[in-house]
Amino acid sequence: MHGARAGRLPTRPGRRVLLQLGRCMATQDFTAAHDAFTKSEALFQACNDQWGATTALSKLGYLLINLRPSYAEAWRCLVQSVAGYRALSDEIGLSKALIDLSLAARYIRHIPESLALAREAYALAQASANPRMIAQAASNLGAALFWDNTYPEAYETLRSALEIAQELGDQAELSNYYYRLGNATAYLGRYAEARASYTSGLAVAQRVDDALETCEIQVALAWVALAEGNAREAFRLAEEAFALSVRLGESQLRWQALTISALAARRLGTSMRARVDTMAALRFGLSTQTTVLWGLCTAALLLADSGKPERAAEVVAFALQTHVMDNRLTQDFILRELRAILAALPPDVAAAARARGEGRDYWEAVAELLGELEAEGWESER
Repeated sequence: MHGARAGRLPTRPGRRVLLQLGRCMATQDFTAAHDAFTKSEALFQACNDQWGATTALSKLGYLLINLRPSYAEAWRCLVQSVAGYRALSDEIGLSKALIDLSLAARYIRHIPESLALAREAYALAQASANPRMIAQAASNLGAALFWDNTYPEAYETLRSALEIAQELGDQAELSNYYYRLGNATAYLGRYAEARASYTSGLAVAQRVDDALETCEIQVALAWVALAEGNAREAFRLAEEAFALSVRLGESQLRWQALTISALAARRLGTSMRARVDTMAALRFGLSTQTTVLWGLCTAALLLADSGKPERAAEVVAFALQTHVMDNRLTQDFILRELRAILAALPPDVAAAARARGEGRDYWEAVAELLGELEAEGWESER
């Protein structure tokens, strides 16, 4: 079943391209890698190397998810790569491309589709009897399950993935398994266990000099610190993660770090800094068309603090139209407080505010909110 990949090596120019791409990825120079993958697809097509072109599209899609949140373009590349691997009967490549397509589906909030893709990738991996493929596919399936709010199954799936990864001893990938298991554990509210998993992953990431995984785990630890009520630790970790995300050009982690920083600053009584970072997160979301749910919820908290609970309720209503991961972690760091604010409003007032917020165009509402906050003097420069 794997003859299309095993039976034909890339052309000589293709081998040079793949070597250069590998160097870019190894040094985590994602901008250079993006340029190289973009150019490589055309070269592989010119050489009539279908496997090379399909692989370039697959890797380009992955980079578009991580380097900049261009999800529509990432989706296009990954859908094409999945079709290419199917035509080549390359189940190894297909499983990997399905994993990345599943990830892209989660970012555009196509959660059922993400889970279906993850299950297909996992079935292919199990059929291959390749432990590394099984671990990678199980890790992605676990992530898709917790986006589906299926936390106990996610935890068991991710724990099995970590056990396989530990047996393989691949340090380059091990940190991500610890990270995802930490996520599932945190969502169940088992924060001490989550911290232990994250800390193990962070040690591995730093040992192998994996800056991207280091940044992801810093953000995760900051969310946990926030949920536990340790605002100072959350603020420190968010600052470290923000600086690293800027250096890496990583967008998803950047807006998360800004949101955590804003929430922590609010709890520490520095409302000006909270407003600055909230505005920065919202501006980022609007400019990149990235749904910044927790940034909007943070803005709602700050509006309520300033005596505008009805406007806060409107913001919450349109913010929660996107997919919400409702679990112990999200309840502890923001949802419980938001719901208390809404519950304190008279029922008719709350219903009217919710009606004004629901059904609005998402980006139009974000742009209107930004303009309103600017007019009120909220700073937007970080």
